[in-house]
Amino acid sequence: MAWYQARRHLLDFVNCLDIEHGVYIETDCIKWVKRFGPDLRPLNPGETPKPTFKKITVANTVEDQIKEIKEEAKVEAEGVKDETKEVEKGMETIKRRKLKTAT
Repeated sequence: MAWYQARRHLLDFVNCLDIEHGVYIETDCIKWVKRFGPDLRPLNPGETPKPTFKKITVANTVEDQIKEIKEEAKVEAEGVKDETKEVEKGMETIKRRKLKTAT
């Protein structure tokens, strides 16, 4: 997980977060970080959060949940494709008979 520091007081109404100025944030959600842009400062590779400041971990964001929902939908769609192939195979085995019409 990457560390960031808030450059100003941030209110994230979507994820119900109140982030004060100077707070260290640990997160893996790249889309969440991009949404705040320059308001979050990434820590340098050798830099560690100062113990005097508050630290929070942002694990579950709305952006992550949307990604999970899309992945679940993709898996479900693949399952539907498999079922249609089975139906098509079953349809090939059906033989048609021509019925004689009475005249």
